[in-house]
Amino acid sequence: YGVSTGMLSDPDSNAFLYLEDNPVPWCSGLAILHFDNEYRLLPPELMEVIDGTAYFRGQSV
Repeated sequence: YGVSTGMLSDPDSNAFLYLEDNPVPWCSGLAILHFDNEYRLLPPELMEVIDGTAYFRGQSV
């Protein structure tokens, strides 16, 4: 699988002031990978961070 997950950093952090308000396609999130009992990779699931709250399977975590 190929998954574009974003990053876990706060995109509004002072670390990114060098951008000088230029638009970037960044978002916060990660991918959860599961393997079955025979070590086969199952389809990835995404966790998104929206307004500082992480969501997985439709629920905040």
